[in-house]
Formats: sequence, C-alpha cells, structure tokens
Amino acid sequence: LTGEVEVLHTARVREDWQGGKNDLRVRQGESVDIVRVKNNPEGRWLARNMNGEYGYVSNICVDVDYEEIKRKARSSAPPPLPPPVHEDEDVYDDVGGDTLSSSLNVSSEVYDDVDHVIPDDFPLPPPEIWYAQ
Repeated sequence: LTGEVEVLHTARVREDWQGGKNDLRVRQGESVDIVRVKNNPEGRWLARNMNGEYGYVSNICVDVDYEEIKRKARSSAPPPLPPPVHEDEDVYDDVGGDTLSSSLNVSSEVYDDVDHVIPDDFPLPPPEIWYAQ
C-alpha cells in the first residue's frame, strides 16, 4: 500500500485466523481495520491490526456491523443539490393538482434511504453470515 490508507470499517475478530504468508494473524476478540474489500484473493479482505501490521483476513472470521456501515453512508452522503433556476422560462402553477392525485389514489410515501443502503464498494456479508441473521 502506498499513500494514505482509508479505513472502511473496524471489525471484531470472531475466531482465530492463522492464514498463510500474506495473511494477517489475528486472535478472537481483537479489532482490525478493514482497508480494502475489492481486488483481494477470494473470500479475504485486506486488514490492519492495532500494531499497524497489514495482511489478508478471511471475511468469515470477522464480524462487521452492517448497520453501522449504513449509518455512515447516510451521514456522509452530501445533500442533494437544488434544481437549477432558469429565469427566462415560463412559470406554471399546478392548479387543482391535489384534486387530481387524490382521485387517482396516488400514494405519497417517500423512501428516503433506498439509495443509501450500503456503499457499492463494501460487499454484502458472506452467505454463511447473511443467512444466519
């Protein structure tokens, strides 16, 4: 790794992991920083332990709080920009719009968090964990 390292998430080690020569040896209960989840060997994430050592850990030996990831994604998302204002365009009032929508039984439900569930760069949990929840 070169340059500044961005920590995607801090995970708790669920079980000891010895791994091979490029793997990070971790113990149950230890916390590790997950720094890369893509472009790794299959089933492994690049992690850093609290001593600053880097290596791969099995993604099934660590617990990641996916609710925390959702909260971070929502809080870090910039607010949407307002639509541009064009002064040379005509302005039309929506006369009777409420009457029309009520006669068509149009639902006014709003789903604020549909687009901000889990960031695209953070994969879903492995199937073993996903189905256990």
